[in-house]
Amino acid sequence: MQDSTSKRIRSKTNPQEPSYPSFLDLPLELRREIYHYCLPPNPHAVCVGLFVPRYSLRSCQSTGLLSVSKQVNDEALDILYGQALCKFDLHLKKGPHFGEYFSEENKRRVRRIRILLDVDVDGDDDLEGVNLVAGLDSAILARLTKLEIVAAMPGLSRRYPSEERVRAAREKWVKGFEELIDYIAKATSPTLIIDVDDNDQEQTTVIVNRHLGKRCRKVRTDSGDLYFRR
Repeated sequence: MQDSTSKRIRSKTNPQEPSYPSFLDLPLELRREIYHYCLPPNPHAVCVGLFVPRYSLRSCQSTGLLSVSKQVNDEALDILYGQALCKFDLHLKKGPHFGEYFSEENKRRVRRIRILLDVDVDGDDDLEGVNLVAGLDSAILARLTKLEIVAAMPGLSRRYPSEERVRAAREKWVKGFEELIDYIAKATSPTLIIDVDDNDQEQTTVIVNRHLGKRCRKVRTDSGDLYFRR
């Protein structure tokens, strides 16, 4: 009798604590909103390519969330890669090699890209044999919500020290540039506005207007400031 009385007293003085839903019990839409607050607040660039430094998005600050669990990791990576601006060189001799630096899962997550079209065309005597879009397939382009193209044509430099060499390099470069723009125009969403930083060069302007029309928006980027020494 005494034991049962003690239990009743304890049950009254220590009512059952309320239960709260776990984070993963929340709707996915709400979890995605929370990820935006927990991950780095500004888009972080993923620099990949032949001539730009490379680093992993996982090395950014405030990414400890990725270590919580596999499900949280996968959901958070959708946000992290989706909001990151992925910058990479596109070399006319070797293509962009975009696919080398991302897993298939992470390639599907990418939504924002900046292409840095390199001026070097040396050693590339047969552009028709070059895969200008290596790893940058139409499925990736079709999902993009932002695309920037920084295009600096070859000019007088230590690489091209004479007008004759500049003319020859530009002829190859312009051919490759038009192939790329034509491919991008066909593969991207018809509603996607494509930002082009070409320092208003006449030849590139003609090409982007021909293939992109009103979808082309001229901009200035920090990468272009370096390319064009603005």
